[in-house]
This record gives sequence, structure tokens and C-alpha cells, in this order.
Amino acid sequence: MARIRTIKPEFFQDEKMAPLSPIDRFVFLGLISMADDAGRLLDNVKVIDAFIFPVTNDTCRESLANLSRIARIERGTTASGQPVIQIVGWTRHQKVDHPNVGACLPEIVAPQEDTLSRESLANDSRMAREPLAPRSTTYDLRSTTNDLKPAGREKRTKAPPKESAPERETWLSPCARAWERRFGVGTFESKFGEAAKFLGPIHAGGATPSAIGIALGNYCDANKLNRFMSIKHFAQHYQRWSGPLWEDGWLTELGLLVTAPPSSSNVA
Repeated sequence: MARIRTIKPEFFQDEKMAPLSPIDRFVFLGLISMADDAGRLLDNVKVIDAFIFPVTNDTCRESLANLSRIARIERGTTASGQPVIQIVGWTRHQKVDHPNVGACLPEIVAPQEDTLSRESLANDSRMAREPLAPRSTTYDLRSTTNDLKPAGREKRTKAPPKESAPERETWLSPCARAWERRFGVGTFESKFGEAAKFLGPIHAGGATPSAIGIALGNYCDANKLNRFMSIKHFAQHYQRWSGPLWEDGWLTELGLLVTAPPSSSNVA
């Protein structure tokens, strides 16, 4: 059941609510009582009528249209197509202690664009009213696993494939290839913003993207067992990792750290 909600005295003098009919204002109070801890409830006329008007033939249909018109509620669908009502300004007017987020309905991702025309059709006596109401589905009485994201699981089936940052050919591409091929900790995609921030000044200072990629590869090779590798740490000591690996046929100090002779594979 819903928690106890708060109705402020200012509600009765609200400049948008005051001109509405008593039944419209009564429906709005009912929506507040029905809403979950995030201020959302199912946009289902039958369910709302059963809650607010349990023993009369009154309906909330026109009231919902009027409340949507004055932007006191927002109507739309969730990612799974579930019709939902969001009470606008919920967090400003309702202070919920320890909200049960897991039981809340998902956010609206597709707002309903033409509320007035939809409701005017619903009120036309020449047309069947019921098919215009949101149809009940197996998801109508609770949040669905299609919308909620349990810990450790991500919904990927319907989302379009996201272009990863390393696949975009930019001046950071040599660094991305070096980091991935040399088994840097984590994916370079997750560090793309960090790389742009800390390697940008080095690139602006005259270092070519290829040279930065080679130095980053050296850094990865020398720190394979170090779980605290970071782009920031590499950038702070860039000069150390950008030197030659061999000099006059002998391994330099950097070459000894990397412990691998230069080859074409070292060039990102």
C-alpha cells in the first residue's frame, strides 16, 4: 500500500488547480494517494476509477486530460510500453522517508504528445470509449523486470549497439590500441574522458599521437602486474616512458623495465 502523503494548504489556492472542477481536484488528490514513492502510478482509467470511485459511476477520464493540460501530471510510456502517470513536482511537495525505489514504476521515456485530442475522442459519444483507454497487461500491477535493472544485470537486448570510443578514429586511437593490446587495467573506453583530459596537454605540446601510443604501450608492458595503472599516472611520468628502449645496441633503463626488444608490434 502507498505511504501517507501530504496535502499542503496552498493546494486550494493553486492558480492552476483552483479553476478546475471539484471532481478534477478530487481526482488529483486521489492520484497523490495512489502514487508510489517516486510519484508514479499506472495510467489505467479502470484501475484509477476503482480506487477513487469504488461505489459510484464517476470516472477520472476527463479529469486526467485536464490535469495533463495544466501540467500537473505527465502521461507517457516506459521503455517496455507500460502506460504511466508521473505527478509533476513530486519531490518538491512530498518528503518520503526511506523511499522504496525498487518497488517504484520506471520513468517515462516516451511522453504522450496529444493528450487533448486523445481525450476528446474518448469523450465522443459516437465512438467506442473503452478501446482508447490503456489496455491492461501483465505488467499493469507492478514494476517489470523489463524496466528494472537488478544489480549485476543490464538490459541490452533492445538498446541499439553503442559505438565504443576506441572504434572512433581520433588522435587518441593509437593510445586506445596500445592500452587494449598491452592489457591495460580496464577498457580504454571507460578511460576515454580521462585520457583526453590528461593526454591532451601532451599532444598540444607537440607529441604525436603515435609517439604517445608507443609510450603508453611501454607503460603497460612495464606495469602488467600493477593493478593501480592509470592514464593520469602515465601522463605525470610521460617523459620516462617515451624514451628509447635500445641505445647503441644496449637496453636502456626503460628497455630493462619493459623487458621486450623493439618490434613492429610495439607501435600502436
